[in-house]
Amino acid sequence: MDDVPLDRRPVRRVRKRRPVRSRRRRTRRLLGKLPKLTLVLLTLALVGLLAYAALRPKPHVTEGAILAAQAMVKTRLQGAAVIRFNPPEWTHFEKLPDNRYYVTGWVETVGTGGRSASYTYTCTLFKNDDGDWAFTQFDLLPQ
Repeated sequence: MDDVPLDRRPVRRVRKRRPVRSRRRRTRRLLGKLPKLTLVLLTLALVGLLAYAALRPKPHVTEGAILAAQAMVKTRLQGAAVIRFNPPEWTHFEKLPDNRYYVTGWVETVGTGGRSASYTYTCTLFKNDDGDWAFTQFDLLPQ
């Protein structure tokens, strides 16, 4: 390299070394951010739960009316050991004027003595001001 002129010689660059940080300092910095991260995550979880509660699908009126009619049948047939309703797609549901609904279906029961019986139920119901189902007519007929 002695025969190369000075202005053509490669210049070696010297990098400056970064100061070495101690582990203790890094740990303190992480622990200082931990409460903030926890608070942010809890806030996001709370917002997510509130959004789910507000936007989740509400049960359809048809399902609610059928379940209310079946609950009334269960209260009338308290002595039965087993109660089996027809499938929901076989239950007849009809909307009447004045926000009333007509529901009809069948049910099979087995008593405590082992005797089975079949019934048809028909009812007319509506939702009252409290949001509960109220019946204007209910019939439970043996088949």
